[in-house]
Amino acid sequence: MSNTPQPDQTPHGPSYEGRLLHRPDEDVVDQGARFDIQTVLSRRRMLAVLGLGAGGATLLATGGRLPSAQAAGATIAVSKEIPDETAGPYPADGSNGPDFLLKTGIVRSDIRSNLDGSATADGVPLTFSLQIVDMANGNVPFAGVAVYAWHCDSQGRYSMYSSGVESYTYLRGVQVADEDGIVTFTSIYPACYSGRWPHIHFEVYPDLASVADATNAIATSQIAMPDSANKVVFADSRYSASVANYAQISLATDNVFSDDSGASQLPAITGNTTSGYTATLVAGVDTTTTPTSGSAPGGAPGGTGAGPGGPTAPPTSGTTSTTPRTTSTTLRLVDHTVRSGRRPVVRLKVGPAAAGTVRILVDGKAVRTVSVSAADAGAWIRVRLPRASVGIHHVRAHYRGGGDFASSSSAVKRYRVEG
Repeated sequence: MSNTPQPDQTPHGPSYEGRLLHRPDEDVVDQGARFDIQTVLSRRRMLAVLGLGAGGATLLATGGRLPSAQAAGATIAVSKEIPDETAGPYPADGSNGPDFLLKTGIVRSDIRSNLDGSATADGVPLTFSLQIVDMANGNVPFAGVAVYAWHCDSQGRYSMYSSGVESYTYLRGVQVADEDGIVTFTSIYPACYSGRWPHIHFEVYPDLASVADATNAIATSQIAMPDSANKVVFADSRYSASVANYAQISLATDNVFSDDSGASQLPAITGNTTSGYTATLVAGVDTTTTPTSGSAPGGAPGGTGAGPGGPTAPPTSGTTSTTPRTTSTTLRLVDHTVRSGRRPVVRLKVGPAAAGTVRILVDGKAVRTVSVSAADAGAWIRVRLPRASVGIHHVRAHYRGGGDFASSSSAVKRYRVEG
């Protein structure tokens, strides 16, 4: 039986949850991200009418089992920000090929199946929750942020990229944090592929509307799966390829977690291989700091050899993998202070680089797109920004990798508009 949502037929055309489809000749899951966002907003308004609010949404989504949450107005004990980590070469966020975040149906808690319900990932059940903390505002729950999470399957394959699952969209999804800053995903336990400790990727965005552009992410990190559970899970025959890979890796030698052996990225975990595991992690996000993550070296997916998601992953299944060349993006202010009504000027430089585009973002929103060629690499390019309101503004530049070059972002610069 298909899990694909079916439209209602009305005199005015097909509709879903009381709204006419934007593309009446296509399935509900192919209506686009805008339709998805409107669906979520409509559901939230209904919850408000019922008096449930965001906490009620969590109750409905979890069958009445409320996750561990903080009391209203309470702060959360977190000493430092979750480390910025690579999104890997296969994030499907538009920064490196496919873009899951522009599809319909991405806002979901259960990420085990393709968006159209055509296939479901097999593996040991895993429910994982993240509590996002707003460190810039006194360690309060970061309600309303959108969290995009993704990971490999039990064979070490990533949907939308790996051989055999290129057309799949499972093990990817977006959730919006409730009033306690919590998001919860129902999934399966990720495999271990050569050169990487078992992990789950996630990106945090200011709100749901921001997920359409990967450069809007305010944090990118990874969850390091605990050793105690890994050993038990990988004894399951569905994870047979993970056994040898796991024997050759440790948190201390992993290319991502080796800085501190994943000290702040190891979740609390309970459960077993029969009923499944539950993992929880508190992730502090400080919006006053500059995100340093971005696309990073990686390889091809695979179960018997290696998979994507980190720096060392050789090709499998006959595919050829190349390690993206690193590049840097530099942004400098020409005008640190401008009068109201004037347009500030910045200079940017990318290099080394191939032909690509540079997006300039002011206060997290893209305001200019600049095309660069190989000949522009290392040269300063002068760009005039649009007029802005009186006050302090933050600007950064993001180069979207071209050819065999990885993407990169500049540091955030601050300028003032005076009245």
